[in-house]
Amino acid sequence: MRRCLMVRLIAAVLACLGWVAPAAAEITVREAVVYYDVDAVTLSDLRAQMKTRGPRGYWGYARWNVKADRDCDVTLRVTYTLPRHVAPDGMADLDRAKWEAMIAVLEQHERNHGAHGLAAAKEVKAANCVGTWRIIRKWAEQDRIYDRQTDHGRKEGVVLK
Repeated sequence: MRRCLMVRLIAAVLACLGWVAPAAAEITVREAVVYYDVDAVTLSDLRAQMKTRGPRGYWGYARWNVKADRDCDVTLRVTYTLPRHVAPDGMADLDRAKWEAMIAVLEQHERNHGAHGLAAAKEVKAANCVGTWRIIRKWAEQDRIYDRQTDHGRKEGVVLK
């Protein structure tokens, strides 16, 4: 007990003298959601609109980026791109219910991709920014594996039938 107090006292004195680096800041996370509009009233037309209007031909997309500065302050930026129906009242009740269910699953699927970005940021921070690119590549590969396992969310319910 006495030794623990002594170690803390010495660490505090060294920090005050500027001999020990201050504790690192937490990870900064910046999230944004970008919407693209769809207005079709049938499920088949919605599928077609999302394929042509969606990012990179997908219905939704999560893009994450991890950056670390010289002091190993880590920032994660995640942008989610999702469809937004501008006239859902024009849809049949059953189709609107299917749309809303699919959107909830699609958003969760994309947030799971964002979680890979957060895991990468946490691992970079834990490694004191050593091997940053290796860590980022590892988690980017997890994104690809996740999409293969879920067929880009279809096996999770990202479907409109």
